[in-house]
Parts: sequence; C-alpha cells; structure tokens
Amino acid sequence: MKKILNVCFVFLLSACAAEYNSNQQVDETAYLQLQGNFINTELVLDDAEPINLNKNTVDTYKFEGKTIAKFPISTGSHKIKITRGEEVLVLRSIYVSAGNSFEVTVP
Repeated sequence: MKKILNVCFVFLLSACAAEYNSNQQVDETAYLQLQGNFINTELVLDDAEPINLNKNTVDTYKFEGKTIAKFPISTGSHKIKITRGEEVLVLRSIYVSAGNSFEVTVP
C-alpha cells in the first residue's frame, strides 16, 4: 500500500512539474534626456544640424516636479552642445549604451 501511495505521489509531482521560460526584450535605442531650463535653446548632437528646443518642437513630460525632454540617439559616443543665443550652456562628450538614458541638466 505504501509503495502504491509513493508511486501515485511521484506521478502527481511529475504531472505538476512546470517549465519556466524567460524572454528578455532589450531596447536597442539609447536616449538623451534633458531637464532644467532647456526651452528656447539649441541642441547640436555630433556636429549635426542644430535642433531648436522650444515649446512647439519638443515633447516634454513632468517627473517629480521637473520638466523632462527625451530624445532617441544611437548607442556609443556623442558630443553634446546646448546653446542659448551665443552662450554655450552645455558642452560635453558622453557615451550611452543600448536601453540606457544619459541625463543632462541645462542651467
């Protein structure tokens, strides 16, 4: 009787065995994230054409009371220059990997 119960128990355990599969989706895009006083500035990324950052051209959102703008960029090294008029506010070389954001605070 004990052997029959053990066989039934083993059978039930094997019938209940589950398989676990995991799939990870990795965002291949990197992002440049601006916060601070970036409205009415000009962004130059890697010596490309300047992007005018004003309320009509930039999609923004609020996070923890701060206004944020997020731009998709390619992974790797980049040179960032943010100006307001003739004044250079930010001049920085960055490296960003896939799925990550690099945050820049504009004074």
